[in-house]
Amino acid sequence: MTKQYKKPEDMIDYNAELDTINGLMSIFFAYNQQQQEENERWTAWPEWELCLTSMDASLHFEDEDDSLNVKAKRRHWLSFFESSAIPITIEITLNSTEEQTQHHLLLPGQNFLLSTLS
Repeated sequence: MTKQYKKPEDMIDYNAELDTINGLMSIFFAYNQQQQEENERWTAWPEWELCLTSMDASLHFEDEDDSLNVKAKRRHWLSFFESSAIPITIEITLNSTEEQTQHHLLLPGQNFLLSTLS
């Protein structure tokens, strides 16, 4: 059975602020959800949504005539958002007191757990 993935336009909240890390992440994730699910490298570049952000205009649309520099910048952005999508948990234990607090960092799915023991 083939898994059905949502269309990017059904995942992206166009009324949200897209010119933030979380907003950009929502765009890149929407286009790379299948690669993320299959633990593959992200390769899908957004079709037009980056026009709604302040990202460098030369990166908005892929063109086979793009310079090597522009292609490298796109690969770097894809790698950045792909690595940011990996859920991580950081646990720090300090002396004493049994208090545990979860702090949400910039991206969904990433938690910071601070544990102190008394």
